[in-house]
Amino acid sequence: MNISKRIPLQKVYNTRDLGGITTQDGGRIRHKQLYRSGQLYFLGHDDKELLTGDYNLRDIIDFRTEKERRERPDPALNLVRATPLEIIKDETLGITHDEESDKKLLSAAQDAHESMTNLYKEIITSDYSATKYSEFLHLLAKPSNGAYLWHCSAGKDRVGIGTAILLYTLGVSLDDIMEDYLATSEFLQPEVEHMIKSAQDMNAGDDTIEAMRVFMGVDEEYLAAALHTMLDLEGSIDNYLERRLKLDAHTKSALRTLYLD
Repeated sequence: MNISKRIPLQKVYNTRDLGGITTQDGGRIRHKQLYRSGQLYFLGHDDKELLTGDYNLRDIIDFRTEKERRERPDPALNLVRATPLEIIKDETLGITHDEESDKKLLSAAQDAHESMTNLYKEIITSDYSATKYSEFLHLLAKPSNGAYLWHCSAGKDRVGIGTAILLYTLGVSLDDIMEDYLATSEFLQPEVEHMIKSAQDMNAGDDTIEAMRVFMGVDEEYLAAALHTMLDLEGSIDNYLERRLKLDAHTKSALRTLYLD
C-alpha cells in the first residue's frame, strides 16, 4: 500500500509519516520530513521524546480554531516551533472538537453523511480556507532544520484535505491520495471506540451513536466531493491550486526539491 505509516506513539493514534509514499513519476517522499496528525494534547513523556528525538520534529502547524487550542493546547516540546493556522473560522459540527461542538454532536442523529459531504465542499469554496491552505503550502516550502507536523483535532478532515493537496502537489496519484485518506479510519479506530463508549455511558441513543460514527469517520465521498468542487470552480485541480491557493511553479518546485528523492 502506498500510504503514510503510523508513528508508534503510546497515547496518540493518528500521527503518520508520509515518508515512503511514491509519486507517479517514480519519486519517493523522504522519511522523517512530513507528518500528519490529530491533536497532540495527550502526548506522554515518551511520545514527546520520540517525536523530537528519533523523528526530529521541529515545526508544528496547528489547523484548529482558537477555541480548540485553548481547551486542549499542544504540549510544549523542546526545540519545536508552533504556528497556529486556522483552516476554518468557526466551530463546525463534525470537524472541530471543542466541548460545545461535541455536545451538539451527541444530539445530531440525522443527515450526518450529507452534512459531512457538504462541509468538505464548503471548505473548498471558502476563500478564507483557501488562503490558509495556501499559507500551509508556502510554510512547507521553507526549509526547516527538522520535520514538519500539521494537525487538527482528529487528523481526518482539515488535515485530510490539506494532506491531499500536498500529496497532489508532490505528484502522488489521486488513487493513492484517496487510499491514504481512507486509511485514517483504521488509525482512528481506538479513539472513536473510546468516544462511542463514553456516549453509551451517557445513555446516548442508537441514532446518535451512528451519527457519531459518521462524524468521526472518513468516507470516499467526502474527499471526492472536495476534489470535484475544485473541478467545478476552476476546471481542474491544478487550476484550483494555482488560482485559489496561489501555488506557483517556484513553490511547487521548492516542495518537490525539499521532500522528494
